[in-house]
Amino acid sequence: MSTTHVGLACRARLRLVVAVLAAAVATAGCAGPRAPLGVGIREVPSDIVLGDGRTAPAEPVVIPVPPVALPLTPLPPAPSLRLPDRRPPERPQAPAAVPAPPAPPVEACPEADPRAAPPDEARNTVTAPPVPATYTFRSSGGYEITGADAATGRFPETSTRTVKNVHRLEKTAETWYRFDVEAVLGDLTTTTTYTIVPETDTPIDSAAVGAGLYLTRLVSSSVTGEPQRFEPATDPGLLLLPFPAVPGHTWHAAGTDPQSGITLSYSGEVGPKVRVEACRVPLDAWPVHLDGAFGTGGAVGPDGAQSFTADYAFGTAYGGLSLQDSVVMDRTSVGGNVHQEIAATINRRPALATTAGVPSCPGSCTP
Repeated sequence: MSTTHVGLACRARLRLVVAVLAAAVATAGCAGPRAPLGVGIREVPSDIVLGDGRTAPAEPVVIPVPPVALPLTPLPPAPSLRLPDRRPPERPQAPAAVPAPPAPPVEACPEADPRAAPPDEARNTVTAPPVPATYTFRSSGGYEITGADAATGRFPETSTRTVKNVHRLEKTAETWYRFDVEAVLGDLTTTTTYTIVPETDTPIDSAAVGAGLYLTRLVSSSVTGEPQRFEPATDPGLLLLPFPAVPGHTWHAAGTDPQSGITLSYSGEVGPKVRVEACRVPLDAWPVHLDGAFGTGGAVGPDGAQSFTADYAFGTAYGGLSLQDSVVMDRTSVGGNVHQEIAATINRRPALATTAGVPSCPGSCTP
């Protein structure tokens, strides 16, 4: 090809590139005010974007740790890509007057007098279920994601928990109680079903279920995702607090959801009684510490698994409600790690537990 033809070809390609760029600029200019263009980025594994032929790693099933209403994978806003702002520089403006410092915020939840005694003693057992009611919790915590989609964020500072669906279950030699706690934090809702197996004076064989507070079911949902569910095959579920509660008592619990294959496994220990600050009212509670993990396929594995440590303060005078809890969760996967922490404390004294007016139901009271 002659030099003339090469020059013509290069100029033709150059005109094509210029035309494409001009069309892009013209299209952006017709969209409204000349503000920086924000482009939403969909969360897609980088190996698919780069097209190296690898298969994206499967996302582990997300289940929250009871009773905090949080899935392990938070939902941060999608990152945005901003193009350079080509507007002419603005003229410098005179510095604005420095505003007066804001007044200190009013303390919304003052602590109780340290000399005040809790109005209700936390016995080492639970004999009645909680009363249906809604409680506000003050919350704190956040998350951090590493990897290609790195992000950090904070969780809302207020959440609510509603006690509902309280029932009596008549068993062969004893009576159980079952109730739900629906926890709402932002757009995330987690319903935890608990079962109370009270102590009994009736002799029972060694195969019977031990007295205690049990985790029976977990259902978590958000406005942007499919509901996640964990329900172990064994009834009443996984032991959270044994009766009678004795400091230093340890145990291990594990269960698998037969439909999803998700396994939850943890070790627990009861500590000495603690004091919970419920806005000028001290509450008596039994603390429980858990160390555990979630996994799939019937076993907890290192790839895509999520581990947690949790501390709960159960108010036995109020039917076994968690008055204060703190959960730290970590997930490891091929695409990056997720770390999150959340703590919550009830803002008022709950109603005392009672068996009065509690209806009975057949079977397992499954919703």
